[in-house]
Amino acid sequence: MQKRPFARPLLLWIAGIIVGTKVPVCETFIIGCLVFVVFLLLVSLFSPYESYDFRFYWGFIWSGLCFALAVIYAAYCLHVGFVSFAWKSLLVEWASAWQELIVDKIYLLEVETDVKSVLAALVIGFKKYMPFAIRHDYASAGVAHVLAVSGFHVAIVASFISKFLSFLPNTDAGRILRLVLSVGIVWVFVCITGLAASSVRAGIMFTMYALAHAIAVNTDKYNVLYATAFLMLVYNPLYLYDVGFQLSFLAVLSIMLFYTPVRNLIVLRNPIVGYFWDIMAVTFAAQVGTQGLCLYYFKEFSLVFLFSTIPAIFLSTVLIPLCLLWLCLPVDLLLSLYIQRGIEWLAGIFVDVVEICAGMDLLIFPTELSAGMTFLYYLMVLCFFLYIRRRRGFV
Repeated sequence: MQKRPFARPLLLWIAGIIVGTKVPVCETFIIGCLVFVVFLLLVSLFSPYESYDFRFYWGFIWSGLCFALAVIYAAYCLHVGFVSFAWKSLLVEWASAWQELIVDKIYLLEVETDVKSVLAALVIGFKKYMPFAIRHDYASAGVAHVLAVSGFHVAIVASFISKFLSFLPNTDAGRILRLVLSVGIVWVFVCITGLAASSVRAGIMFTMYALAHAIAVNTDKYNVLYATAFLMLVYNPLYLYDVGFQLSFLAVLSIMLFYTPVRNLIVLRNPIVGYFWDIMAVTFAAQVGTQGLCLYYFKEFSLVFLFSTIPAIFLSTVLIPLCLLWLCLPVDLLLSLYIQRGIEWLAGIFVDVVEICAGMDLLIFPTELSAGMTFLYYLMVLCFFLYIRRRRGFV
C-alpha cells in the first residue's frame, strides 16, 4: 500500500460507488453519510493523535471519509444526474466540429463507403456512419479494439510526436517545451476522438508518465493505473458501469500482470519473429483479463484473433500515423496525393483481411456467462496469477 498509495482509495471509492448505486438508499441514509463525513472531518481537525504510532487510527478515519463521500456522490449522480460543467459542453461541441471536418476529408478518399467508415473509426473513433454489420464483423474477427481509440492509438500518436519534436535541444527549456507540446497534442487528439473512457484513460496515463520522466521520478505502473482509475471515478462515478471503461482498465491491468509470463514461454533470438511474438503475447495477456467480460456482455467466444491480430495491428500501426499526417496536409499538395493513394491501398487490404477473418465461423462459439460465472472466472484468474507469482523464475 505504501508503494501504491492509490490502491486503497480506489478500492474504497469503488465500494462506495457500488453501495451508492446498487443498494437502495433513502434520504435518511444520505443524511447519515453526510453527518458521518462531517464527524470524521471534525475528528481529524481536533484529534490530538498525530504521531506515527496512530497511523492505523488515521487510516480508519480517512478510509471512512473516502467511502462515505463515494456513497454520497454516486447516489447523487444516479438519482439527480451527473454534475456537468460548462467547459465540458464547449469542449464537446468543439470536438464534434473537428470530428465532422476530419470525417469530411476522410470521405474524399476514393474507396468504398464502408472502407471510409472504418478509417473514420480507426483514426478518430468516429462510428456514426458505420453499419452494424461491419461492427459485428470486427468483433467476430477479434479486432474491435482497434476501432476504439485507446492506449494503442495514443501510443502511436505519442511516438510520432516524440520523433517529430526530437530536434528540440536537450536543455531544461527544450525538455519543458517538449513536455508541454507532447502532452498538449495528445490531449487535443483525445478530445477530438470524443473523450471516450479508453482514450481518457490513455491520456491521463501518458500525462503521468511524461511528467514523471520530465522530473526524473521513478513510477510504479500499477500505481499509475490505480491513480488514473481513481481520478476518472472521482470525476464521474458512473464510469464504473461503462463497458469501455471496464474493458480498457482490465486489458491494461491484465497486460501488466501476464505479458511477461506469456512472453517468456517462448524465447526467440530472431528480432523480426520476436516482434510478432511480442504482439501475440500482448494479445494473449489482454485476452485473459477481458475474456470474462466479453462473454458476459457479448456472449461470444472467438479464436479468430489468433489469425487477425498480427495483420490488423501491423496495418493499423502504419495507417493511423499515415492518416494523421495526410489530414494535416493540404489536399492539393503532391505529397498529400501520394499519401492518399497509400492510405487507400492499405485500407483496402485492412478491410479485406478483417472480412476474411470474420468469415471463419468454425472458430466462433456462442457462449454466455452469468454474473456469478463471470465472478468465478476472475477469481480463477486471480488464483492463477498468485500461483505463477510464487514461481519466482516465471514472472
